[in-house]
Amino acid sequence: MDLLSIWLKENSIIEDEFAIAHGDYRLGNTIIDKNSSTVIGVLDWELSTLGHPLADLGYYCIPYRYGFEDLNLKQLGIPSEEKFLELYMKFSGRSSIPNWPLFLSFALFRSAAIIFGVAARTLLGNVSSESSNVFEQIKRAEDMARIGYSICSNS
Repeated sequence: MDLLSIWLKENSIIEDEFAIAHGDYRLGNTIIDKNSSTVIGVLDWELSTLGHPLADLGYYCIPYRYGFEDLNLKQLGIPSEEKFLELYMKFSGRSSIPNWPLFLSFALFRSAAIIFGVAARTLLGNVSSESSNVFEQIKRAEDMARIGYSICSNS
């Protein structure tokens, strides 16, 4: 987390943009029409704010780096990360996604920080619902930070 934090601070000079950012935009927070495979609803807006639209894109793509490893995406009808980014550019009118490693690494950092926070509250007995094993939470957060740092340090 420390190394990733330093890299993000040193490399976060980006063209300023803002839009409504969902904050937790992922497949699990969408309703998909079973006949057309299109998104017909977006749920779970409590983290929404104004922010850079590529922050939501980075968050959405976390499973490509941490979560989809054992899945046959083609069989499940889920596009590859590359194809998803191509579709995003097509439908958003972008010709490129500048600083993609930054946005993906930031999303992993942010997620790891949230998970560490939940783990800390779990240890203190301050969670409102039952959480998974705190050591599993910490390992997941460490894995995400490690992957984020690996992405940015190789860019």
